[in-house]
Amino acid sequence: MTDFVATHLTPAVFADHLDDPSAYVYLSGSTETPDGYALVLHGSHPDAPGDWSALRSAYVSKLYVDPDLHGGGVAGALMTAALVDAAADGCAAAWLGTNRNNVRAKRFYVKLGFEIVAERRFRVGSVDCVDDVLLRVL
Repeated sequence: MTDFVATHLTPAVFADHLDDPSAYVYLSGSTETPDGYALVLHGSHPDAPGDWSALRSAYVSKLYVDPDLHGGGVAGALMTAALVDAAADGCAAAWLGTNRNNVRAKRFYVKLGFEIVAERRFRVGSVDCVDDVLLRVL
């Protein structure tokens, strides 16, 4: 996990996202003390579930909120903004993956109109992981 974070969540990686017009970064709170953020990538995604890989979609790559603020509306506001922008940008759907055991997150996404449509398996270091893939047609 440490290697993954050191490779994929660095300031340089986030700077690249901020420079990429297909990457939408949403921030809640202040830039000095953020309490949540989302990273959504618009375009065609070879990893998108089913036939969606050929269509323009919004991949919700990251959505994190300070655990002390869970249930307080921050995640909902971030996701709502992301979905509005995705639809306005011509995305046909929004999709994401979340850990199969993260019941709370899946309940949140289903409440926002997402449905579980697939699973994806991947490896982080020496750990095999399984995500449920959820999709919402826009």
